[in-house]
Amino acid sequence: RATAIALAGAGWVVTLTARREVELCETQTLCVKSSKEGGASLLEDAFLVVSGDITNEEFVHELFKRTIEKFGKL
Repeated sequence: RATAIALAGAGWVVTLTARREVELCETQTLCVKSSKEGGASLLEDAFLVVSGDITNEEFVHELFKRTIEKFGKL
């Protein structure tokens, strides 16, 4: 979470993933706030938010696929 917030503050767009949707939404809000404080002013749609279990190989493949579809690269 701290890494995503710091990267957003530097103007990076990131994929956020966790098992719980509530924490993901909170993290997304913190990333938007951090980006504004850092001068990037990224909006919520600048981040890909995907809830799921990263111990599930199929989920991880889908997560990478969706990340590449949204951002064009990793």
